[in-house]
Amino acid sequence: TGNTFPSLVWCWLSKIKARGSITFESQHQTKLGKVFPVEVTANYLDFDGKEYSFAFVHDITERHEIERMKGELVSVVSHELRTPLTSIRGALGLLAGGLLRSQPEKGERMLEIAVSNTDRLVRLINDILDLERMESGKMSMDKQACNAAELMTQAVDGVRELAEKAGVILSVTPRPVRLWVDPDRIIQAFINLLSNAIKFTPRGRSIWLSATPQDD
Repeated sequence: TGNTFPSLVWCWLSKIKARGSITFESQHQTKLGKVFPVEVTANYLDFDGKEYSFAFVHDITERHEIERMKGELVSVVSHELRTPLTSIRGALGLLAGGLLRSQPEKGERMLEIAVSNTDRLVRLINDILDLERMESGKMSMDKQACNAAELMTQAVDGVRELAEKAGVILSVTPRPVRLWVDPDRIIQAFINLLSNAIKFTPRGRSIWLSATPQDD
């Protein structure tokens, strides 16, 4: 191993003497040049009139990786959950404003959107709670015969409130093509793409969602 720790312990010696022991994170470089994070527990001992300092060093590369993965997970989960929640809130807000009385047909459509997104939100939460199965590669796909047009329309409905707030126009060209897919995962993929597009599209501009059948 390299000579990192003696110098570090010397720099922290006054704190170590005051507390008896101190723990901090640092980096260590091996003789081969590999650098990795470590946790250092430095100790001070006064024995028989002489001062001693010694340290225990623990490789925390795995801990840092787990923390990074947790951070990414929180980011993904917040993104996945925020979109249906925003759509549900928008639909319920319109209904609370009297839309169901003034425009019954549109009000019923808002109710359908809220119910659909609530169901999808429950399924997303179930997926999050089932992360252990995902990590082990045992996550199953609930594939069904689906209509691409319906999947596209549901995805657009799920982000319409976001688009209206951002002043962005959504233009969808549904294609009635039969697919064998997991509808929830396809819709979620569409919604993620559309919500990102809304975020980076200037006010007054349009976003197009279309489909093109392939030979296979």
